[in-house]
Amino acid sequence: MQAFDLLVRGLTTNEVAAALGISARTAEHLRRKVHEKLELKGIVALVRYAARIGWI
Repeated sequence: MQAFDLLVRGLTTNEVAAALGISARTAEHLRRKVHEKLELKGIVALVRYAARIGWI
């Protein structure tokens, strides 16, 4: 959920990694898993989804 929140806020993979105290590779893996789980393609779709569910 933290990774999702940071991605929706527009942080880059490296910024997400720094914020969560994980490696950039792990942050990239989390980003991919969020997209796969929600069946979304790209950050724009992710932001639209977050808006639709009231996250932002």
